[in-house]
Amino acid sequence: MMTLIEKKFSGKPIKAFQFGILIGTLAGTIILSIFIILSILLFKLNLKAILGESFLASLASIFFWELMKLIIKTIKNQKFKEYEGNYTCYKKYDEKRVNPIYNLSISVKNNKLIIKGEIILNKSKIQGAIIMKEDLPNYGEGYYRHLDIEGWGFYQIQIKSLNEIFVHAPYFNENGEVDQAFVWIKK
Repeated sequence: MMTLIEKKFSGKPIKAFQFGILIGTLAGTIILSIFIILSILLFKLNLKAILGESFLASLASIFFWELMKLIIKTIKNQKFKEYEGNYTCYKKYDEKRVNPIYNLSISVKNNKLIIKGEIILNKSKIQGAIIMKEDLPNYGEGYYRHLDIEGWGFYQIQIKSLNEIFVHAPYFNENGEVDQAFVWIKK
């Protein structure tokens, strides 16, 4: 039989860790408060000295809390590092992967995929960025633009595996919206 806390946090180790830190911080604050009150009552300690110590303890608690938040964010963003690398882009329905469209490299900063590439046909350079969703870690949205010709558009990506990313890249031309569907294959 699972406890209420186990049910709430099963399969969510980061949230369980955050909950543990919160409970630990609250417990520490309560214990510190009890210690201060007992020290004042039992030992007739100087209130000024006690409040100074409690201020320092509060600062230490805040520092610890912020450090834990930073560690959690770092751990969460590490998962996107595995998508760094060089990719070849193919049209979605080029299942034999014989006609590459462009080559690109992906670098990662936090939850942002930074895209740099070159179209094979005309050697046009492209760059862009995709923000991966915190709540949907296999999904991201972003933009791209051509550096040496007029052109830009948007990316919507879905991570299929470590080596394959599905891409929807709509843009507009003089005839209206053009929907492109690609697959990025890691080299």
